[in-house]
Amino acid sequence: MNILSFKIRQPVALVWKGLKVFFFEGALSVIQVVKAFTTQLRTKPLTAAPPANVQLSLNKTCNLHCTFCARQTKQVRDQLANEKTLIMSCDFLEKNRDLFKDADYVNLAADGEPLLHPEIKKILETIGAISNKPNIIFVTNGVLLTDELIELIVRMKIMEVHFSIDSLRKENLEFVRPGVDLNQLITSIERINLKKREDNSEFPVLVLRPTFISKTIEELPSMVEFCHRYGFRTILVQYMQIYKRELTQYSLFNCRDSVRKYIDIAHQKAYELGVGFTLDTAIKENENPNIEHLHGTLERMEKPKIVTRDLKVKDLLKKCTLPWDFMLIQTNGDVYPCCNSGYKLGNLNKESWENIWNGPRAMELRKKFRNNILPKECVDKPCGIGKSE
Repeated sequence: MNILSFKIRQPVALVWKGLKVFFFEGALSVIQVVKAFTTQLRTKPLTAAPPANVQLSLNKTCNLHCTFCARQTKQVRDQLANEKTLIMSCDFLEKNRDLFKDADYVNLAADGEPLLHPEIKKILETIGAISNKPNIIFVTNGVLLTDELIELIVRMKIMEVHFSIDSLRKENLEFVRPGVDLNQLITSIERINLKKREDNSEFPVLVLRPTFISKTIEELPSMVEFCHRYGFRTILVQYMQIYKRELTQYSLFNCRDSVRKYIDIAHQKAYELGVGFTLDTAIKENENPNIEHLHGTLERMEKPKIVTRDLKVKDLLKKCTLPWDFMLIQTNGDVYPCCNSGYKLGNLNKESWENIWNGPRAMELRKKFRNNILPKECVDKPCGIGKSE
């Protein structure tokens, strides 16, 4: 169904529903139906308050060559080779200070390792000084942490530091993340905890976010114990996305019973030890995993589909409200409503965040969402909200 026919059918459907309610439930019920409909449209205005979640894609560089990383595929290597801006210039931080000062989260989520950014200290200091509360979070493999960085992270009250540690066994860790020394990571973690005690600070909160394959899922309960031992408040359990067909044998989809078994054991252990236990959305949706999701990931990499039309999605606002809450800023300054969408809102190197956030492109996007229309730039993405035929 195209957008025009949908716009026509929407009020027609409302009229038809109103007539049925009138004959079977009376005039008062008709008023309630119309009121509910108009209220639904008003709940999400076209303009929005400053985004609660700001994500900065600082750099597309990394110090590791992890086995399962999408960066190891030809498709991504070719894409990175054609990128003109692999490292974000941070000139816009100070002049767009209102974007950061009251945000709930400022996520320094590089498409690689954020600590590899040559100005990472300046970035942490600038945003930390602007913010009215601790709101900076970032994910790191931990290899590049130094005493100087650790001192800065604690002093600036960075909100959360997420460690990507995928195994506690040397042979498994070497398989997933070649070159990583677990003892080195533990030393850095202990130094963070020591500095927090010295400063009498609860920040940064430490989060462990292991990504599991069939070889490592049995380590999940011991990962919970690791969290308890080294001061991690929460463990975020993720499943490994598979981007190469030769690695499909390691997918969690091949050991569904083990996934359920070790999640149950680890969840109980986390409860007993007082460790937060969170399942990534993909794990929740795939406690009974199906191979279709795996194949979908591979097909997106091998044969990217070009979507040419918007898509009608029922109850779209129940599935996604990111156009009102989230701003992703890419290394070149391009702004998007999430990390999956290709719907460009503007560029921060050319205009202010206020002009972008409530500008024509953003307003048009929110209007589509209110009308249950998913733009073509959001169709067939990993979030799975809308799939083309």
